[in-house]
Amino acid sequence: MASNISRDQRQRMAENYLVIWVDENIDMANEDCQNTMEQLRAVVNQVNTCTTAEQCIQQLTENQEKISFIISSGAVGQHLVPNIHDMAKLNAIFIFCGNKQRHQVWAQNWTKIKGVHTSIKHICEKLSTAIQQCNQDHMSVSSVGVKAEGSSKNLDQLEPSFMYSQIFKEILLEIEHDKQAVQDLVTYCQQKYQGNKKEIKIINEFQRDYQASNAIWWYTRQCFTYKMLNGDVMIRMGFFLCDVHRQIETLYKNHEILLEIEYDKQAVQDLVTYCQQEYQGNKKEINIINEFQRDYQASNAIWWYTRQCFIYKMLNGALRTLNGDVMIRMGFFLCDVHRQIEHLHKQQVSHYHGQIFTVFRGQGLSKADFEKLAENKGGLISFNNFLSTSTNPDVSLVFAKEALKITDMIGILFQITIDPTISSTLFASIREESYFKDEEEILFSMHTVFRIGEVGKIDNNRALYKVDLKLTSDDDPQLRELTDYIRQDVSGTRWYRMGQLLLKIGQFDKAEELYTALLEQTSDNSERAYIHNQLGHVKSHQGQYDEAVSFYKTVVKIKEEDPLKDDLDLSAGYNNIGQLYNNMGDYSKALEFYEKSLKIREKALPPNHPHLATLYNNIGLVSNNMGHYAKALEFYEKALKIDEKTLPPNHPDLAASYNNIGQVYNDMGNYSKALEFYEKDLEISKKALPPNHPDLAISYSNIGQVYKNMGDYSKALEFYEKSLKIKEKALPSNHPSLAISYSNIGQVYKSMGEYSKALEFYEKSHKIAEKTLPPNHPDLATAYSNIGEVYYDMGDYSKALEFYEKDIEITKKALPSNHPDLATSYNNIGQVYNNMDDYSKALEFYEKSLKIREKALPANHPYLAVSHLSFAACYEKMGDYTTALKALKTAYQIQQKVFEEGNPAFASTYSWFGRVYRSMKDYSKSLNFFEKCLTIEQKTLPERHPNQAITYSSIGDVHRLMGDYEKAISFHIKALNIQENVQCNPLQCATTYINLGKTYREMKDYSTALIYYEKGLEIRKNKLPKIHPDLAVVYHNLAQLYLSTGQYRVAMKNVQQAVEIAHEKLPSNHPHVLEYKETFEKIRKKM
Repeated sequence: MASNISRDQRQRMAENYLVIWVDENIDMANEDCQNTMEQLRAVVNQVNTCTTAEQCIQQLTENQEKISFIISSGAVGQHLVPNIHDMAKLNAIFIFCGNKQRHQVWAQNWTKIKGVHTSIKHICEKLSTAIQQCNQDHMSVSSVGVKAEGSSKNLDQLEPSFMYSQIFKEILLEIEHDKQAVQDLVTYCQQKYQGNKKEIKIINEFQRDYQASNAIWWYTRQCFTYKMLNGDVMIRMGFFLCDVHRQIETLYKNHEILLEIEYDKQAVQDLVTYCQQEYQGNKKEINIINEFQRDYQASNAIWWYTRQCFIYKMLNGALRTLNGDVMIRMGFFLCDVHRQIEHLHKQQVSHYHGQIFTVFRGQGLSKADFEKLAENKGGLISFNNFLSTSTNPDVSLVFAKEALKITDMIGILFQITIDPTISSTLFASIREESYFKDEEEILFSMHTVFRIGEVGKIDNNRALYKVDLKLTSDDDPQLRELTDYIRQDVSGTRWYRMGQLLLKIGQFDKAEELYTALLEQTSDNSERAYIHNQLGHVKSHQGQYDEAVSFYKTVVKIKEEDPLKDDLDLSAGYNNIGQLYNNMGDYSKALEFYEKSLKIREKALPPNHPHLATLYNNIGLVSNNMGHYAKALEFYEKALKIDEKTLPPNHPDLAASYNNIGQVYNDMGNYSKALEFYEKDLEISKKALPPNHPDLAISYSNIGQVYKNMGDYSKALEFYEKSLKIKEKALPSNHPSLAISYSNIGQVYKSMGEYSKALEFYEKSHKIAEKTLPPNHPDLATAYSNIGEVYYDMGDYSKALEFYEKDIEITKKALPSNHPDLATSYNNIGQVYNNMDDYSKALEFYEKSLKIREKALPANHPYLAVSHLSFAACYEKMGDYTTALKALKTAYQIQQKVFEEGNPAFASTYSWFGRVYRSMKDYSKSLNFFEKCLTIEQKTLPERHPNQAITYSSIGDVHRLMGDYEKAISFHIKALNIQENVQCNPLQCATTYINLGKTYREMKDYSTALIYYEKGLEIRKNKLPKIHPDLAVVYHNLAQLYLSTGQYRVAMKNVQQAVEIAHEKLPSNHPHVLEYKETFEKIRKKM
């Protein structure tokens, strides 16, 4: 399976640490710089260069998940070190300079500086030791706690690395790797280590000499095989892992014959080609890759694995990071190592005479991983790679103590008790097979499971611990259940299981490549249907919905034409198509396919079957999306009824049903009901799931959403942050679900007017979307839209437009032309143009939005009302009050058909009626509608909701216009009592201050008016750009005040500021421009 991976991606796969050389005098055309780089690359394949401290900081910031090492000149280092020293993943800094004495003076103050050096050779020696320790410390470890009787709770929380590396091992051992697997690895490594002479030499040696019988020798050789095993290349090295495993097992019994496997040399050649690309320019590694290509055989896999070269780095990291591409390429190597361990294991069994013995391993663990291990005392732990141990505790203790030099690391000495009669575990002494003949090393095959015993401090050191582990027996009930659970998770045979595994770990491109190859190799209809179905899943995850639908339709066609068809399989196909159409926003099509699926299931299944509940939930979801809330509730309640009859009271699926019903009530604006059902969901989830389960995070997030809608922002943040905390523990740092959490928190900060905070979280969300999603994925469009909303609220309309246009560019490519999300994008752009007073443009985009919504949604969908409200806002600003009222009445009629009277949706419509009638100077009607709005808000929202404050201030402003200043002030004070005492958008408070200022000015209480104007101005100056139109409003009000008090110079200064902003931001015929000019002339005449 060849892989098309860009140069940058391949380099990222090479090693899981970052080495940066920073010196303002770096010039790669210079021979000295070339020599320095060549020596560094003999230690680590990729070295990033910088010429400034700022560039170095940027690289560290962009690679925060990687262990990093810095080689800095003294001059740059003196300014750089204080800014980076406390970065958690920064391991060591080496100062490389010509004046050692001078730079030692300041360097001694920083603990991470590992010496001031005038020779790059000395730095390379220390860097090599540090990276070896890094490899030792970053072996993938998974643990699972003691399981309560009768509960599958612990199995539900298994880490992906625990489950999938085990599955991967089983799959690899089923697959027959040919000699081509070795050649593929050699080719890969030659590319990877190009220019690295040392490693290229070893790769060539590997190609020439490697056999399955020397897998352990290669494993223990500290060369490319060892490095790659710790990198991202697991599948490429599968043959090698198998060889090492089998070689260990073979050593274990004397009379067994080495399992002879015929490998196609192409597997080795493919890996060699890949490595040659990856190590291009790395002369040392390229030499090793060429050596690998020449010498590698399954029988010397352990020799290659123990050699500290490219293959070790790639393989161990692949097992840790579950990188699908590299795992496939190294599949033959994994098998070779495994089988060599297996062979040695059989040879050596009689040497132990059944006597229990102890081995040791020293390494570092992060504080978080150590705490997890300590909490799971009595539970199971798995080392997901090949596990290297020593019979000498002193050697292992040195490794444990070395870890203490790294910030936030705990040194661990694992003391492992081995019962050689436990036949399921493969291990062997590899002294004769290892690259290093003087080490007393016992090598375990990958994914060995131990039970965790005592955990205690060594020498009363709070950061150094001894952990007792015991090899788990064949008949251990927890291990047996664990193994069964893992195997059920990914079923099938060989490459089909591999495809499922790749989907599980999110390697969608590699899964697509694998399934496409499998499709070309089969003519069996049932296999073709299965593969098309899996490709549909791939395309769905990639956001390529049209292609996904095409694959699912092919599945349905094959099933429909099969005379022996299983109707339930056909039903599953219809259901998949329905889900895709729902994602595409084609809700009527989604409903059509869901109903086809339901028709089959209702005939074929008993009335309380869980598969019926699944379909009822799907129909409930699409009905909710269509705004058919009553129908959504009907189907969600049908699903709930089945769940309540068929599931235990604390089952997670029951919690999901409560969650679905809560979502409908939330969308209907019935927040108290939504909260009631979300809390039922949370109550079950807390009992049924472990405290860091991602589904529990969703429950917290949903409650946060309700509190946000209710305007209780502190509560919303509390629940959103609980959700985020779980996700940060349970998920990788770039998981899309984290992006959702960051986005949710950003929304709260936006609602509070904390725009810099909102942007910070939206940009975190956007960064993940950019890294993890295809360039045209709808979620990436949403990330741009969110950022656009913040700039819109800040009044930075050009920036808002920039991000909204990025959103629409992706949305047009990613979604059908009539998708509701595209309508939302057009509506957003319309709002920007409306606020820029480009009304013709605003109306153009509002029309586009409405046209899509009319095609895509039912006639009375709430989003159609939103469109008409947008038109009303535009016409109100244009002064076309008759058309504005017409649009408002249309919106109101739609809402009357969807919502019950008193629903929060009506509050916004009544508020707009109030604004339009106020502009028309029909103050009694305006007051009537604002009071209707207030009545709904008082019934449906918390007592101090920010929206009530806005309405109070609007009512106050109408009383001002009616000349009832006492009532006006009363309502403005009610508004301030909320705005000054709850978390809300400060700009709303600023508007109330300015309204109060107007009232007091008209009352001729100029000193009080000035106090409120200045309060409003201060907030707007802090929150808005310098030339925002809302600032011009305040300056104009101040100019009028100073005109009234005869302070003409100050009045002129303020009106000039208002005019300058208006000229910059508003069209020349805008009413505000004309008003400001009129005031300007009045002041000029007075002067």
